[in-house]
Amino acid sequence: YLPVEWAGKSGWAWHLYVATPSRGTAFLEQGTAGCKRVALIFNIGIGEPLQTHPLLWLKAEDVPATLFPMGWWALAFPDDMRTIAMLGFPIGTHGDVRLNLTGFSDEEVVIDLRDSATHIRQIIGKDPVPYFTAYAADMDERVRSLVASEGYLPVAWDVPADDWGEGISADYVFDRVVPNVEDGSIVEFHLDGPSSEQATAVAIPRIVEALRERGYQFVTIQDMAQPCPAGATPAPATPLTGSATPAAPSPA
Repeated sequence: YLPVEWAGKSGWAWHLYVATPSRGTAFLEQGTAGCKRVALIFNIGIGEPLQTHPLLWLKAEDVPATLFPMGWWALAFPDDMRTIAMLGFPIGTHGDVRLNLTGFSDEEVVIDLRDSATHIRQIIGKDPVPYFTAYAADMDERVRSLVASEGYLPVAWDVPADDWGEGISADYVFDRVVPNVEDGSIVEFHLDGPSSEQATAVAIPRIVEALRERGYQFVTIQDMAQPCPAGATPAPATPLTGSATPAAPSPA
């Protein structure tokens, strides 16, 4: 927590909701350690057929996840958008178009964010939750500040599944994720890439079971943005042994 003064009152606020001159705009890339949490997120906007059965499996297994569709995708695939909304997972926004926001003007960044929310709302009938992931993870301090000024918490991730391209296998996705998860990790997946059906969709149940065996509990981004719950027993995370291929930049 950080000391704050607002409207003549003094108090304390969780650090993710306070911008300071030295730290800049706060954003969530990894949660606070101490209660062995992991958050699964799905960025949607590549445009290949959406794999919904992994989400159905997560729902049946009571595994939380947070979805981040792009606005253009919601308009282009309204039935898929409604389907994932009906599953009840929190739905944030991944922006509106497949372009790097750091190349946009301030006005264009704000328009992209507002358009994404409008397009998602048009399909599912409600606003996305106030969490935002950037296309291709392309987010600098200027973009984060603009996103925060619109009322969204900028969200990144420390464990990319690197599953967006062609020729990816389930074993590759598993090895990209499981050995690299730590207490508080945010793991980023895609479900509408060219390899999603044979790779990510197959790997997700294996990943969940492996992390469960290590004692991890799964939470939403909203939960990960908070400190460990009161009364939680601190438990150091024990990463699995093994190595993974260095991450490549993600396009979505």
